[in-house]
Amino acid sequence: MLSSFLNYLKHEKRYSSNTVISYHNDIEQFLAYVQDQYETEDLSLVTHFMIKSWLVSLKQSDMMNSSINRKLSSLRKFFLFLKRENYIENNPASKIVAPKMGKRLPSVIRKNEIDRLLDDILTDTDFSSVRDKLIIQILYNTGIRRAELINIEDKDIDFSNKFIKIFGKGNKERIVPMNEDIYSINEYVNIRNDYFLKNIFEKLILTDSETNSIQNLFIMS
Repeated sequence: MLSSFLNYLKHEKRYSSNTVISYHNDIEQFLAYVQDQYETEDLSLVTHFMIKSWLVSLKQSDMMNSSINRKLSSLRKFFLFLKRENYIENNPASKIVAPKMGKRLPSVIRKNEIDRLLDDILTDTDFSSVRDKLIIQILYNTGIRRAELINIEDKDIDFSNKFIKIFGKGNKERIVPMNEDIYSINEYVNIRNDYFLKNIFEKLILTDSETNSIQNLFIMS
């Protein structure tokens, strides 16, 4: 029955060889467990309880829930195939609840790591270096999205009151205080304006393609 299922996956579902091998290994592992713990090879005698017992044994072996869920998925598809082909009357895996996946915590960059990057690595004073340093500062200190940063225009910056207007999804406006970062922005703007006498894009952050466009404009004029 297992060979019939694997042929079904390979020829009808056209799964890759590696995927078929994974299904084969998962199901073989379960069959070996049932034979060892319940002394049967008759799949029609497999019960809901046997499958739950196997899943518990996997959990006790410190297997991750993601791996257990994959094995359960293999077993579900296998018994669904057996039921469809009338090898068994009831599907013992139909009501098995998969283990909950734990939420993965986001990776957070420590402040000292950012400070080291800004102070030790980006030390050049050319336009590109100052711009890249400012990008890191703003993204880290404000938490705004990359797209929001790219769309900031000079007119959105209030140097006197130290804030920037940010336009998010749906063009919703919000005010983001900048505090001491406003001085870095001012420094960047001065350097940018020295490099490019005319900011034809009117944006705070100029990408490499935009700076090339401005340079080409000067060459042509």
